[in-house]
Amino acid sequence: MDEYAAFCREHFAEVVSVAARRLDSRPDAEEVAVDTFRVAWQRWAAGGELTRAWLYGVLRNRIGNEYRARARREALQELLVADYTASLPIRRAEDPAEVPATDSEILAILRSLPQPYRVVLRMTYWDSLLAPEVAESLGISEATVRARLTRGRKLFKAALQEPRYRQGSSGGADEEPAYSGSG
Repeated sequence: MDEYAAFCREHFAEVVSVAARRLDSRPDAEEVAVDTFRVAWQRWAAGGELTRAWLYGVLRNRIGNEYRARARREALQELLVADYTASLPIRRAEDPAEVPATDSEILAILRSLPQPYRVVLRMTYWDSLLAPEVAESLGISEATVRARLTRGRKLFKAALQEPRYRQGSSGGADEEPAYSGSG
């Protein structure tokens, strides 16, 4: 056990550092490092030799797994948004300002929201969870869920009203010209 513990002490910080640089996320890097050392423990317990080169091979594989998991999560999120927006009734509007946003615009708005609001909106509208279920799942109070939901709706609605998301908008023709710096 002392040999394995010494190996971990010697390489853990370096493994986390490498993973953090590759993943751009300290929490993800720490999770990958722990999983890397879990594999090292299994190898050591089975009588295998632990070397730095072997450890980096495991780390490379675990980082690849994390990239693939991220891609799957993003694809699932896009699929959920597409699935949800496809289920919305199509409105026909005479006024171009009332034309609904496209799927990609809705997704862009949702992605632009701060993470706490985005998560609560997705869990409520895409996963059809109630406030108590969202609260339990996130480990926060129901009041916090309701507050984030209210604020998230307001932020979403405000973003939806921005000219860049309005189909058929005048492209800013009605806006005042930018300050030119003279006079």
